[in-house]
Amino acid sequence: MNNKNPDEIAIKAQRIVSDYLTRQDELSRKIDEICDRINTKLRAADKQAKTNPETREKSNKGGNS
Repeated sequence: MNNKNPDEIAIKAQRIVSDYLTRQDELSRKIDEICDRINTKLRAADKQAKTNPETREKSNKGGNS
């Protein structure tokens, strides 16, 4: 059996949870950044397709094949 002080165990558990939540926040921010970049590229592609009918026709043909 482990004879550690319950306060020590609680402090270690609190650190583990804190580290976990910090890491989750970091990952969430990275995911948000990636989604923002993807959305920016999609908006640019959509804008280009609207201004260039030839591009739109090619993308429509590619999507149906």
